[in-house]
Amino acid sequence: MFMAVAFVATLLLLPKPAEACSCMMPWGPAEEMERKEVVFSGEVTEIAEPEVIENSGDPVTITFDVDTVWKGEVGAQTEVQTAYSSATCGYYFELDQSYLVYGSTNEDGQTWVNLCSRTATLDRATEDLNILGEGVRPGDDGGDAEAPIEIMPIIDPPPVQPVASASGGIQIVVSGQPLQLDVSPLLHHGITYIPVRAAESLAGVRIESWDGETKSVTIRHESGAVITLRAGGSTVQQQSLAAGEPIIIDGRVMVPVRFMAESFGWTVSWDHATKTIRLDQPAS
Repeated sequence: MFMAVAFVATLLLLPKPAEACSCMMPWGPAEEMERKEVVFSGEVTEIAEPEVIENSGDPVTITFDVDTVWKGEVGAQTEVQTAYSSATCGYYFELDQSYLVYGSTNEDGQTWVNLCSRTATLDRATEDLNILGEGVRPGDDGGDAEAPIEIMPIIDPPPVQPVASASGGIQIVVSGQPLQLDVSPLLHHGITYIPVRAAESLAGVRIESWDGETKSVTIRHESGAVITLRAGGSTVQQQSLAAGEPIIIDGRVMVPVRFMAESFGWTVSWDHATKTIRLDQPAS
């Protein structure tokens, strides 16, 4: 009987498996800026932890005095929340420390920050600050900041609308050769689009079909990879993706260059100084 009790007691004393934060690594500064609803910098003035902690995901409320806003409705003083523990991807903020904050807005309208974002102390955010630019000062009552910045044209799912602007300043270079287009690349919601036929400038890529009824285009690579870009959602090898939707301008189908190239394994880079998008074929 004593041995049985001792065995049970030993089991109770064994350490429980530790929780671990599991998430994707953060994107680059421009991509992170596009994907988050709120981007600002400021100093932490208050940290309010829950009175009773029921689990490691309980919210901690952080109050900031905001000095610069790049995106979102952010006032001179604002609050964000993060999980109590890093085990559930909570970000550890320090009082009186200044941060560059990338936040997402949840269903309750609360800004949420996690460990997997590019949120960092200002002294570790030099790369981000250089790319984000000057930003704007916060308004006392918030206001959606329209920061005068230039960021890399990136891919994120925009609504399919016939609204875009010609971006003659952007050059596209494929395997070291300038891409010749009969129309300038289009910039729409921060995403660069090119005519669908230009996709065939990538080695091994061909346009397989265009379905006018569903407004979808199918592009095939010689490796067998297939992407279907369509209004309302795109797929790669039958996997549904919330990205890559084409737009139609003056009857022409335009596709997002980054999404298309990276789907076929090409490397995409941005030269801010020359405003050049470079597409490089993967090493064979």
